[in-house]
Amino acid sequence: MSQQSCATYQEEVHEITEAVSPLEHAKILAAQRNEAASLGRVLNVDLELRVELGRVSLPIREILELSAGSVVDLKTAVGEPAEVFVNNRPLAKCEIVVVDDALGIRITEILDSKTGEATALGV
Repeated sequence: MSQQSCATYQEEVHEITEAVSPLEHAKILAAQRNEAASLGRVLNVDLELRVELGRVSLPIREILELSAGSVVDLKTAVGEPAEVFVNNRPLAKCEIVVVDDALGIRITEILDSKTGEATALGV
């Protein structure tokens, strides 16, 4: 933040603080602390993160014919983004990467939770 924008921000905060009584200000601060404490309770809750490389529908006959060594064409081109889901809700688009000797992902777009539209990240 530049010095000018920092000074402007401080002036705005000062104006707002003057407009709020000390009692109201204390109530606002208490509410913010309670909100932070409530959020803190859920920060360690585990959520399921799933990455979907592709999807295909197969007739029951083909599924019953699957065995060790069978190859299923996911109809996804190499390099096409995979989808990231959190608790079965779309969260992001990603690319598959290799991390040491394991697979990993690099998030390339975060999806808007309301519209489902992607927002490009500065990667």
